[in-house]
Amino acid sequence: MFMNLFNDDMSKKLATLDISKNRKLKKLEVLFTKIKNLDLSKNEKLEYLEASYNKLEELDVSANKNIGYVNVYENKLTKLNVANGNNKNWKGLGADDLKFNAQENPQLSCIKVDKDFVPDETKWQKDDTADWNNTAESCEDYTPSTMTLTSTKNSIKLIINTYASDRPNVWIDLNGNGKKDSGEKVTEFSFSEKNYNKTANTITIYGRIISFGCNKNSLTSLDVSKNSQLKELWCSLNSLRQLDVSKNKKLELLSCTHNYLLTKLDVSKNTNLKILSCFRNSLKELDVSKNSQLNDLGCSHNSLTKLNVANGNNSNITEFSAENNSLTCIKVDKNFTPPTSWKKDDDASWHNDGTDCP
Repeated sequence: MFMNLFNDDMSKKLATLDISKNRKLKKLEVLFTKIKNLDLSKNEKLEYLEASYNKLEELDVSANKNIGYVNVYENKLTKLNVANGNNKNWKGLGADDLKFNAQENPQLSCIKVDKDFVPDETKWQKDDTADWNNTAESCEDYTPSTMTLTSTKNSIKLIINTYASDRPNVWIDLNGNGKKDSGEKVTEFSFSEKNYNKTANTITIYGRIISFGCNKNSLTSLDVSKNSQLKELWCSLNSLRQLDVSKNKKLELLSCTHNYLLTKLDVSKNTNLKILSCFRNSLKELDVSKNSQLNDLGCSHNSLTKLNVANGNNSNITEFSAENNSLTCIKVDKNFTPPTSWKKDDDASWHNDGTDCP
């Protein structure tokens, strides 16, 4: 069954459309109308939807398991759910043709697609201001991951890497205007530094990132609290006064060396941390007792007067250095005797009786 409402006097005046009784409908074309809402939940056989140039504000095709083509170009959409459990099999108009188009919907910031589905943006088209949401969350609960940094340098070098499914949503607001402009989409993902030219002191990186490096950029601030997926962070050789990683519970590697203004570092929430390199800062206290996965700790050349390494798994730490501090006592696991490869100042003693350092 096919229905066409297209560019005639009737369609231009049409403000509502009820097709709930048309259960056998497979193809629907409705264009140039005043329709704001279109309920397709009863049209389970629908395969094709052409609904461009209307006034649609919301659209949900999640119940249309057979659909393989959706065009909602130039509407007023603020909500769009196309997660019908079959996104990877959408047929479109042909093997090499368009499957989805939601361009010219400037108020649309999130498009719900199937979990872990990565749209081919040559066949799935949207505005740059909209994110593909391929998580288990609804768009109402979906908050774009961000990281914000401040540097007066006009050119910075960054390492950005993430899962393939998250890459379409990663971009950098290099001019600080809050919009994705030409040239701001990240297209290279690796563990090599890439140069980015910016025109704003404070810039934001959008998208879920698992590995991020921003060494040697004269950073005065870095906020990674809104990127909960982060597993690896390198932010050494900067001018950071503070670093909050309490929200980054998946963090496995943290390297924040040579930030001479950094006096505090709380890693108590980072229970997955395996490598912590924080030497040549101005840290006064450090407690890694909650980091039972730790196998590499470097905290030399600080101002430490307190160091608690008793994480219940000291035998797993293969690399340890705490030299050039102001320590007289280092708390380790009860009855644990550190190997000679663990480096400390001669004035510091190992404290392994299960009590705190005096």
